Amino acid sequence: LWGCIFGVVDDVLTCAAAVSTTRSPLSASVGGQTRKESDKKRLQLGQGLESDQLLLTSLYDKWNKLKKEANINTVRRWCMDNGVDHVAMETMKQWREHLQKTLVEHGFLKDWKSTNAMTAPSCLRQLEGAGPEFARRRMQLLRALLAAAMWPDVAVRKEEGYLFAKRQKEMYFHPSSVMYLQEDATSSDGWNCPQCSFYNFATREECLQCGGAKEVKDTRSHTIKHEIFMFGEKTQSVPKPGQPGKPKMQVKSCSGVSYKALLLLGHRVDADYDNCQLVADGWLRIKCSRRDAAMIMSMRRCVADVVATRLQDDAAAMGDRDVAMLGSLAQMLVND
Repeated sequence: LWGCIFGVVDDVLTCAAAVSTTRSPLSASVGGQTRKESDKKRLQLGQGLESDQLLLTSLYDKWNKLKKEANINTVRRWCMDNGVDHVAMETMKQWREHLQKTLVEHGFLKDWKSTNAMTAPSCLRQLEGAGPEFARRRMQLLRALLAAAMWPDVAVRKEEGYLFAKRQKEMYFHPSSVMYLQEDATSSDGWNCPQCSFYNFATREECLQCGGAKEVKDTRSHTIKHEIFMFGEKTQSVPKPGQPGKPKMQVKSCSGVSYKALLLLGHRVDADYDNCQLVADGWLRIKCSRRDAAMIMSMRRCVADVVATRLQDDAAAMGDRDVAMLGSLAQMLVND
């Protein structure tokens, strides 16, 4: 529904298909890669996205484009080089088709060949085919819609490296998430020797076990920028028998979102004008001027009216006022 309203149905379908696929398209066993090699490649592919969903969406776009332009052997070679499971990608494609048919059956799309071009906001239409900036805006808008789609599973990341959420004081990124890899790339707690994998404290420049040199990491490109993260699932890790440590709560399928997206598209946001703040889901308090708070609450009411209208009458066309409002809202979201 959100994809139909904002005219980014294709991207939302891909994202939803990625979440629905039980078999991850990113696998260490593809092409004979080791887990370390697979993780390094995944970190490179996801650089700057800070989102498992956007990473899979980006990979699917590349895979689908290559599949249309090249032969199957070229596609399979690309999959092996990038640690992508070709079979899982085919499953994603089948899920996309199923979800698209569902939208057509319920009237949210006119027909099977409906595209985004007719309803996309002006901030995207004006730059269609303009390369990197168009792609960046597409991803930013999709990222914002994840704040609505994955609500209320929201967590806040602290500088100490852990996350907290409603009724959950301490959580961490799951190793399956690209955010775990990005966080590990910026960690200063210690390092594993690239030759023998021995763990060394951060102050050591040479491996205590084999004398190998410390691997120099460029942490600037992996610095985590988002403070707010949506997540798809919580799971508890238990240390192996005989190993030190305690159980940890970890989150999978994570995506960084902006405060702006959370406040504009989150399902429950209340205004506390006396204390100049907005309160999301009854616990996350965000400082905001009274003027900005009033503007955000007004835009939320307009969005709620559009959603309610589409749910009551999926064939109803949006008026000029609604189109202009959604265009302004999309412009705000892609400029984060």
